[in-house]
Amino acid sequence: MIQIITDSTSGIREDEAKALGITVLPINIDFDNEIFYDGINISADDFRARLIASGGAPATLPPNALEYIDRFEAAKKNEDPLLVITLSSGLSAIYNSAKLYRDEVDYLNIEIIDSGTVGAGLRILVMEAIKHRETMTLAEITEYLNKFKLHIRTYATGDNLDMLQKTDRIIGSSSLPKSVLNIKPIITIQNGNIVYVDKKAGTKNAQDYIINAIKSTPLATDQPIIIQFARDKTKTEYPKEKLEQLFSTKTVEVSELPYLLGAFLDENATVFTYVIK
Repeated sequence: MIQIITDSTSGIREDEAKALGITVLPINIDFDNEIFYDGINISADDFRARLIASGGAPATLPPNALEYIDRFEAAKKNEDPLLVITLSSGLSAIYNSAKLYRDEVDYLNIEIIDSGTVGAGLRILVMEAIKHRETMTLAEITEYLNKFKLHIRTYATGDNLDMLQKTDRIIGSSSLPKSVLNIKPIITIQNGNIVYVDKKAGTKNAQDYIINAIKSTPLATDQPIIIQFARDKTKTEYPKEKLEQLFSTKTVEVSELPYLLGAFLDENATVFTYVIK
């Protein structure tokens, strides 16, 4: 059976990973040269407190090299096929780091996929891998996932993107509205990068923009629409009700963002992830 590794930005918890039979490696978080491990030795409340105190975005680092190399060596020793699915290379160095570690171990039966996404999109891709890992070869599942990932869509809106903008990872950020009362920016992920697409007056108008984007494309029948919130779950009530009215046969799931992702947005942010045909 194909072994699967992903990272903590997928939102897959440690206990859930054990039940699924996969490995989730924590992203490293650097607060003023003090290293923490996402979901292990820093809580969501502590993370947010440090974020406020620091006044800026923390550096995020790939999982420790040994975390990968040890697992790559074990796969080589056991002759196991191994699939690594990382968050977008446009947002992190994890993908390129994993390729370097594979070269160091010198084991050809490892495939590394740049998901081109993060959060619920990454989770969806991992779940697809789990679904097919016993019926496909490593080459087949890699080809399948590289095609499947092109159908994943993600949009987000919130009060402002100040923290995310500090990371210098938003394409078109020069057009972002300043933190003006009631003007809500809207971003998406395109080609693995975060792209600013529009702004609307008020949260409902911004969410309606995203709902219309979802409505304008044919959706995959076997995949849910996922709405995630940073801290305020009530922000999901309106879009959930509206999407359920529009798509009466489709599941609309609501969940909290992994706090590392939520912190780079803002406490009122909502993120929408879905899969098109």
